[in-house]
Amino acid sequence: MAVYDDITERKQAEEELKNSEERLKILFDYAPDACYISDLKGNFIDGNKAAERLTGYKKEELIGKSFLKLNLLSLADIPKAAKALTKNIMGKPTGPDEFVLNRKDNSKVTVEISTYPVKIKGETLVLGIARDITARKQTEEEIKSAAVKWQTTFDAMNDAVSPHFRSGGCGRGDVFSPTL
Repeated sequence: MAVYDDITERKQAEEELKNSEERLKILFDYAPDACYISDLKGNFIDGNKAAERLTGYKKEELIGKSFLKLNLLSLADIPKAAKALTKNIMGKPTGPDEFVLNRKDNSKVTVEISTYPVKIKGETLVLGIARDITARKQTEEEIKSAAVKWQTTFDAMNDAVSPHFRSGGCGRGDVFSPTL
């Protein structure tokens, strides 16, 4: 007498799980923003390719080390990071919060970081997502500087000025030089 178990369903479930894990790994590794997983003390457990590009460190150099040991944050940003970790310990997400990262080559990059407490194998860890906003911050500063220059020039005019557009229409009626 022989007994046969049909393991087809189990094999299909194992294959689906493997495929799902591979897809999630690809999403994590190739996400355009830096993604990392750390413990509640700030020690890196995992990171993606964008995290490597952002920090200048290889994944192997990050794993097992804390952001403090790597001097990734300026001294001014450490209290803000500690506050975010405290929120994560309480099960709350944070961000986006602005930080200045010190890269491996000693250059600086401005980032927005959002963190989310997650459970993996019963342990609370932190999923962090960091976005480089250096170019955006530079553009904002350029816009502010241009606005100040324009306002200074406009305020210094002695003649009546009203903006007109090529279409022939007048600008906002409340924008005139101070001499009017």
